[in-house]
Amino acid sequence: MSATGIRLKPPWTLLSIAAALAVVLGFEWTGIAASPPTQRAVAPAAAPSVMAATQAFTPPPQQQYAEIAARPLFVPGRQPQDDKPIRQAPAPPPPALAVQGVVMSAGRHFAVIAHGSPLKYDSFGEGDTVDGWRIESIALDHLVLGAAGATVDVPVAKFDRQGTVRRRNPQ
Repeated sequence: MSATGIRLKPPWTLLSIAAALAVVLGFEWTGIAASPPTQRAVAPAAAPSVMAATQAFTPPPQQQYAEIAARPLFVPGRQPQDDKPIRQAPAPPPPALAVQGVVMSAGRHFAVIAHGSPLKYDSFGEGDTVDGWRIESIALDHLVLGAAGATVDVPVAKFDRQGTVRRRNPQ
């Protein structure tokens, strides 16, 4: 008996499990466990005939695959694609803006543009975008804006001595 009054029994269950695992490990180490059947090697006489058949093969001509190439794999229904040109999105309407002035420095060109509603004044450089149009170039007397393949020429406003805008071409 122990100090608590409980008598310890030998762990027969644990000993039997340990013995079973030892037997399994013994089979693994010695290779007695069932192994998968090995495949039979190909006879050396068959190898030259396979080589001859491979060398004699010539692929069919490319024209035979035209129908397959015309029906793309990832198009629903695999219908042939039309050769219609891809249409570009239409250009946005010409911007409602007025070029108030141009500043040309050695490195960059800037334009002060009145745009938007309510009207606001901002400074833009070449390559910037205003109202969906990209500023392609800035010259002393005009700006060239581009969007979706279309271009618009916007003149710089001319002012008289009182500060009012003069019309460029009165008509």
